[in-house]
Amino acid sequence: HIRQPLSAAQAMPEDIAWPEPLTDEVVEAAIDRLLRRESWETITIKIVLRMLEAELLPAGSDAPLKPFKKYIGTAVDEAMARITEERKAAVSFALGQVVWAKMSGYPYWPGRVVKPRQGSALERQGRKERD
Repeated sequence: HIRQPLSAAQAMPEDIAWPEPLTDEVVEAAIDRLLRRESWETITIKIVLRMLEAELLPAGSDAPLKPFKKYIGTAVDEAMARITEERKAAVSFALGQVVWAKMSGYPYWPGRVVKPRQGSALERQGRKERD
């Protein structure tokens, strides 16, 4: 039995409410903005909480977002998945374009985008992916 991950709505604590003037939508929009401008290599939920508190809560607020850590963590996961899909959809390469290519066991190397030869394994694979 594989357990499905919680959605952000399911992860919301039932016994507490967002500090004024926050709502789910305001927090999720702030998470989206944060993930689009920060490096994902170094981001942690602790950093996200601090950045959200600095951006969304009034100066001197004594209402930390720590009780919403599970909700925010799930919302971050959902936003990362959505942004990753958007970025994948936006990537396109033109014939002749120079790119960095990577093969397992070798370093990155400059390459050029070419049209696969008719009947080659790459051409067949491309047809399968389009179908």
